[in-house]
Amino acid sequence: YWYHEDLANSTNADRRKMLEKWSSKKPADWYSKESEKIRILSQLTADGTFAKSSIYAEGFNEMLDGTGSGILVYGDTVYFECIPNIWVLRDSPAENKSQEKKVLQDGFGVRVSLSGHELSGSVVGYDGRIWGSVGDRGFNLTNREGKKYNYKNKGAVFRFDPDGSNFEVIHSGLRNPKEIAFDEWGNLISVDNNSDQGDEARIVYIVEGADSGWEMEHQAMHTFHREIGLEIRPPSRWMTERMWELQNAQQPAYIIPPSGYICAGPSGLTYHPGVGFLDSEKGFFHVCDYRGATPASGVWSFKLEPQGAGMKLAESHQLIWGIAATDVDYDWKGRVLVSDFIGGYESHEDGRIIALEPTQSKNTEAVVAVEKTINSDFGKKSSNELAQLLAHADKRVRLYAQLELSRRSDALDLFTKATQSSNPIERLHGVWGLGIIARRGSAMSPSENWKKSEQPAATLEVRTQASKVLISLLSHNDLEVRANAIRALSEAPVVGNDLPFTQLILDSSPKVRAMASIAAGRLGADKFLSEVCQMLKENADKDPVLRHAGVMAIDGMCKSSEALLDLGKNENDSIRLAVVLVQRRRSDVNVTQFIHDKSPVVADEAIRAVYDLSLDAVRPNVAALLDSYQEREWTPFMLRRLIHNAYRVGGVENAKRVTTIALDKKLP
Repeated sequence: YWYHEDLANSTNADRRKMLEKWSSKKPADWYSKESEKIRILSQLTADGTFAKSSIYAEGFNEMLDGTGSGILVYGDTVYFECIPNIWVLRDSPAENKSQEKKVLQDGFGVRVSLSGHELSGSVVGYDGRIWGSVGDRGFNLTNREGKKYNYKNKGAVFRFDPDGSNFEVIHSGLRNPKEIAFDEWGNLISVDNNSDQGDEARIVYIVEGADSGWEMEHQAMHTFHREIGLEIRPPSRWMTERMWELQNAQQPAYIIPPSGYICAGPSGLTYHPGVGFLDSEKGFFHVCDYRGATPASGVWSFKLEPQGAGMKLAESHQLIWGIAATDVDYDWKGRVLVSDFIGGYESHEDGRIIALEPTQSKNTEAVVAVEKTINSDFGKKSSNELAQLLAHADKRVRLYAQLELSRRSDALDLFTKATQSSNPIERLHGVWGLGIIARRGSAMSPSENWKKSEQPAATLEVRTQASKVLISLLSHNDLEVRANAIRALSEAPVVGNDLPFTQLILDSSPKVRAMASIAAGRLGADKFLSEVCQMLKENADKDPVLRHAGVMAIDGMCKSSEALLDLGKNENDSIRLAVVLVQRRRSDVNVTQFIHDKSPVVADEAIRAVYDLSLDAVRPNVAALLDSYQEREWTPFMLRRLIHNAYRVGGVENAKRVTTIALDKKLP
């Protein structure tokens, strides 16, 4: 009964007004009867059960509060994701209860959408920032620096510094991404749920600035078409143009397609840390597949491998089956922990935590060593001890050692030394450590949320020194070093036009090409526009990640509409297509100049931009294409776009155009 209003909501104030308006259906106090609870399970007994369960924090039951669906413990700080807020809570030293709590960022969940399309699990990234995701309940917020983000109808992956500063969206157009996880190479992955239209759940490789194409309205057209006044289910862009599928010629060019398909009800996601249950699972992601009933649910394992500048599914298998798994993670004892909802979709109190460990293990000593190391005080370890841990078998230990080392005065030398290691993983942590220093001087401690940091402000000199080391690594023979070094430099105190982008944008590695192009865009390195154009020509739209990277580069290099239009005169179809995609990113009405392009792909993408973004000022230009629609072939959905624009513009002339189309017996 509120579906039209929910589609119109763009802020949480709108959502509150909607709930209050329909108080005759659900009174206001209905929304605050129950609170989310954060529990601590402690005192493990001999048989593996937890002897004690205590409440760490509650009181998350305001009218707009959603399902608590993400939690991260980092140092003495707890990050709790519960729409509309990301909370931070701090331990009381005397007891296992939250002593303090505050909102770190608000503005999430401006729509009700579907149950479970919430914020979900955060992780600490290679760069010392907190990374998280949200479903298509969307968000509309202003970050601490005053930048506005209005993604009211789509899910996204985002990141921010541990104190909540520098919030930014990384990847959007997601439906319901259930957690995110990094592999040991710094590749970030999510699994996005299907929409029950015949599509599959998708493995998504997260790329800066990318769009996966989903909008909440896709669901309205299918599941809720009667609620929005359409008795007959209309065609769906999501399905008809095969947006959810692996790369194909019918997809819009502005999206990056998924890396593979897996499961039907993705819930929790993690990655094998390198030590623990089981050795055979090293290099694999694990995703829960919750289908409502225990026999049909479980946990999948899957492995990815590079495909051009992106990733593809290499193999998959069932890790654990016959358990109503909603989340999966590794503890410090080398076990796999699985939350078991028992079954169903309604709230109940039968849930439990299950721990799995092998009956026989070859790495018992390694597991014991990990637990001992992580329970030690990293702050009391010497810098050399931390540097040695950069080559540790467990990626969690490596990361926490890297972050702590970045706060030391000798970090620059030790990270530089790590980049010279014969161990590729150690080299990478050296690059990431240098990237943190170049960006902000050191990794922020989560305790800096609560008190003024004792860490002195990093000098520009130290950041510049780290940048110089990163620049020296741009010709390294390890492609991961080159790719991650240029990614780090995109946020460093450097002048983009002074960097060796020629060799990087045209690197032999597609991954390096993509990272370098995105970095060139971030840095506005317009001196290298010709290299970006050459890269796009050579790619010829074969690799969608490289195409997107070229778009990001052009967007950062060509600041004015005039510069874009000048580039759009290029004879190469791939370059003109990139220009149109940049105009789409900017909602630039000049995109209408390409609706007559000689390339149907370029023309279609320009028409999509006008239609999808509701660029009303230039709708008449698209409607006028109906006068000559017989001069080229149209897909049924592209023709619908022309007709729809004519309908939106209205008037006698457009009525005649639509009538002509309706009487044409030769139409597909």
